[in-house]
Amino acid sequence: MLSSEDTEDELNTAPNGTGPFAFSDRVANQSITLERNDSYWGDPAPLDTVEFRVIPDESSIVSSLQAGNVQMAVFDDPLVADTATSPDVTVTETPQLSYHVLQLNARQGPLADVNVRLAIQCGIDRQELLDTAALGEGEVTGPITSPAYRSDHNARPCPERDVDQAMDYLEQADVDTPVVIETIVSQGEYATSVNEAQNLKAQLEEVGIELALEPLESGAFVDRWVAADFDAAVALNGGRPEPDGMYGRYFTSDGNLNEVAGYSSPELDELFSQGLQTTDEEERKAIYDEAARHLEDNAAWVWLFTGYTYTVAHNSLQGFVPMANGSLQYLRTAGFTD
Repeated sequence: MLSSEDTEDELNTAPNGTGPFAFSDRVANQSITLERNDSYWGDPAPLDTVEFRVIPDESSIVSSLQAGNVQMAVFDDPLVADTATSPDVTVTETPQLSYHVLQLNARQGPLADVNVRLAIQCGIDRQELLDTAALGEGEVTGPITSPAYRSDHNARPCPERDVDQAMDYLEQADVDTPVVIETIVSQGEYATSVNEAQNLKAQLEEVGIELALEPLESGAFVDRWVAADFDAAVALNGGRPEPDGMYGRYFTSDGNLNEVAGYSSPELDELFSQGLQTTDEEERKAIYDEAARHLEDNAAWVWLFTGYTYTVAHNSLQGFVPMANGSLQYLRTAGFTD
């Protein structure tokens, strides 16, 4: 909530709001410092200040934790989280709502043929991918990851890898083999991206599909992703407790990210509209189950797995509760013990 007196120019340099902390200072590409907001409407935050530091390398974050220069950090690499373990810190593992996915642009090239997309769907062993790229730290998933509406990943075409079925789909497609899919991959945006891409490439080569991988630094990847300038993208997308908030922006024809999604249909438009208008939870679950089936039956994207967030905190920091959506809202109740 902002004051009516605030202007966009002022907010760009001095953010304002009504939360438990207020903006104090920013050093570009290095840190942001917040201070307790004494005008906060709720209970005052126990912490006087909170400093967020930009430390791109997760191993360097572990060193900072061990040296006592950092009191809390959030990781997505299970190997790095394991190295952070010590008598002075606690590692908390939280299932993510975010999901790992092979995004497909169904509006161009060979991916415009649903049979090619289904061949990719059937040509991937998701558990092998999870075990290889993320040390088995996670769960195979369907489209919807929120607990109240979680998709049944066994309801998809080829819940287990089926190479013969994948090759049958390719035979039904009007394409030459091997099918080449230009695929962008982020380097550094999250820990397992390159390993995922390499494993996907190796698996799909066996069915006559070549992922032509294009590794990009994270900024360039985001620019290409937002512009929908790709055939396929190995991505980690944020999940939400509410399915419409999670996918309405992607897969409805007027969604603000529909160009990025590369797929929409009148059926999905109607299903998401029904989901918004329905208040009965069982009916909503059935509606979103149908939406998830439509997405997977048409292989709009290929959903892979969900992972964990690892929150590493010094034992003297109490009152912080990690959340599945990655929110840091419980910094408002966090404080240090003597």
